[in-house]
Amino acid sequence: MKKSIFLLTTLLIIWIAGSAYVYVCKIRNDCGKAPAETVITTIQPELSGADILQVPDKLTEITPPLPLTIYFNTGESTCVLSDPEEEQIETIADYLAGNPEKKVLVTGHADNTGSSLINEKISAQRAGFIRQQLVEMGVGPGLIETSAYGELEPVSDNDTPEGRAKNRRVEIKIN
Repeated sequence: MKKSIFLLTTLLIIWIAGSAYVYVCKIRNDCGKAPAETVITTIQPELSGADILQVPDKLTEITPPLPLTIYFNTGESTCVLSDPEEEQIETIADYLAGNPEKKVLVTGHADNTGSSLINEKISAQRAGFIRQQLVEMGVGPGLIETSAYGELEPVSDNDTPEGRAKNRRVEIKIN
């Protein structure tokens, strides 16, 4: 029994080797080629234009800018933007230019100095001022949503000058 198993195993190995030889040499006609040539031709295919990964020119096309807060003086609906604030608004404008499906939300706020009616009006004017800055930097008016909350959404205590200063603001966020 052992001899017949040994004989069958030997015949099977010879048959597999012969089949591999026939496939490689007779069917594929690869017997005369060096193995290194075969490896090189299979590893290095030609690249077409469709195989090349396109990388965006600007990071702003990938990552939306962080929300921006602009602060205002008491009773004022305009302000002089600092260089970093202008740069951040420009970054938002560039992002929107590359992502027309996105919108920007500009929300005006006020502290509790004065009446609720006046605070609502001044917060709307502040949001309108920032909206105009975005339009001047090339953002389409249809991509800008403005809202005004007056004194209804404070981020700080209105009992101190520092707290009131933090509440007189416009928030700019990408939607």
